[in-house]
Amino acid sequence: MKKKFFFFLVLAVLVIVGIGYYLMGQTTFDQSFQGYALEPPASPANRLSIMREGDYLGLSDTPVSFEQAQPGQKLLAALRAQKYLPLPSFPGAPDGGTAIYYTQGCTSLCMAYWDGRFLWLSGTQENEWRRFLPLSPHSLGEKINTVCN
Repeated sequence: MKKKFFFFLVLAVLVIVGIGYYLMGQTTFDQSFQGYALEPPASPANRLSIMREGDYLGLSDTPVSFEQAQPGQKLLAALRAQKYLPLPSFPGAPDGGTAIYYTQGCTSLCMAYWDGRFLWLSGTQENEWRRFLPLSPHSLGEKINTVCN
């Protein structure tokens, strides 16, 4: 009888801690984003660029149009609309995901990597990537796939 009670007590404490972490650990893209990296954490299958309207890319004489910037702005809005749960970053990111770059002028820096389940954001240290679980990963995956196609 004591063993069953102790087991259920430990189980209840773990559930309460898990729910507390779920509720208190939630974060947004803007709170979690810390900077850019030169390379994504794994080899991407797709590459998306977020550009600003009116910016000049590379040595181009024509600025980025509203139509060119729109898919990237929709992607950025989708990333910002999600809530995320930080998770340990091991194992590393799998290959074959989608690298999301911020492009300005001649510079293109990786800001995120979507592996189909987790969003990886670059940290403050070089080659440091942090893993986040979107609280509705199916929705985020659909929006990223829409921008890819």
